Amino acid sequence: MLRKNFLIVLILSSTILAQGKKYLVRVDNSFGIYYEDEKFFLRLSDDKGIHSATWSPDGNYIAYGLTYDYESTKLFIIDEAGKKFGEISIQPLKDKNFEDDNVRYIKHIEWRDDNIIITDSNVGPHGGLVDIWQIDSSFNYKHLKRADIIECSRPSVSPKLDFMACGWRYDESDKNEYTYGIAIHNLNKKWFPEDKNFFDEEPASVEIGKDKIREVKWLSENEILIVLDKKKAFYVYKIKEDKLEKIDSMPKEVKIKEFPEVLEIKIGNKKHKLYGFPGTHNIFDSHQ
Repeated sequence: MLRKNFLIVLILSSTILAQGKKYLVRVDNSFGIYYEDEKFFLRLSDDKGIHSATWSPDGNYIAYGLTYDYESTKLFIIDEAGKKFGEISIQPLKDKNFEDDNVRYIKHIEWRDDNIIITDSNVGPHGGLVDIWQIDSSFNYKHLKRADIIECSRPSVSPKLDFMACGWRYDESDKNEYTYGIAIHNLNKKWFPEDKNFFDEEPASVEIGKDKIREVKWLSENEILIVLDKKKAFYVYKIKEDKLEKIDSMPKEVKIKEFPEVLEIKIGNKKHKLYGFPGTHNIFDSHQ
């Protein structure tokens, strides 16, 4: 009876807590949800191999990547209470032209409104794989495409799944003086190792400047929003016109999630400092 009452209280508490801003975080290798208004941490997993997690657009589901001993990686979909709805195995890239390489970890996940999930894995002979999955309302999965990309950060796919834009950097000298921009890959190319996979040797590149790329988002099939890291400057690149425009503010229809540089939380009597660069440190995603 005591256990049953505890579960009822937990479910009711989760429903109430979900009203405010909530973060997907890692605390001492434990993965869970931190509810900012209530100062409460809901532990979901103690697996150490979780390096990225993302809320669904409606905030009802969570997609996260889990790596087992740097040899096997899976993408899970759960609800806010931790119930599992889906599980996808992310396979290593295997091709006769290259040595086999094990999947390392998923470092970025983009969950789109139309139930498309894009995962970026730190793996492969060229440094990275990007997998594109389609998920229906019953959580059935279909693998659409895989990209083998040398340099790709914060990948985002166009509405018709024809192109993918990635954050990109170029080392101008031996002093590690980088220039940043985006690379636009043609997803209709079919090279290796299967017809649904591709490797784009010559993506279209757009140079921005010396600031790192914080976010890349498609506004339409012809427009890409680019958010810089330090200055929080916004650019729109129009593909057909090959034109880069600086804009004063974020378009209202686009939601870019802001992360605190440091999020201080308390669990029991212990205080924690979580550092907020998604997919790299301890704060993976937020929803409100």
